[in-house]
Amino acid sequence: GVGIFCLGAGLSVYHGITGLVTPSSMESMWIAMSILGISFISESITLGLAVRSIRRSAKDQNMSFTEFVLSGYDPCVNVVLLEDAAAVAGVVFCNASAHGLCS
Repeated sequence: GVGIFCLGAGLSVYHGITGLVTPSSMESMWIAMSILGISFISESITLGLAVRSIRRSAKDQNMSFTEFVLSGYDPCVNVVLLEDAAAVAGVVFCNASAHGLCS
């Protein structure tokens, strides 16, 4: 798993640097926006499932949502929550920058 992560990170850095050094025009804005939309929907669904799971677990432990997350009672669910929140934020940021809102 770590090897796949490192390989993916290395390729992302390589393509990012290549894109900055030799920029090219975007071929199809509709394809890019469609991919961002699908990513937003799928990541939002998994984020919603993580929030629902944490709320249920927090209720079982007589804790608030925030207390449960900060206590680290179930670190696996917390990792999914934070990863999905970061993914949704990243998709929103990409969409905003694609539309020129973050310039």
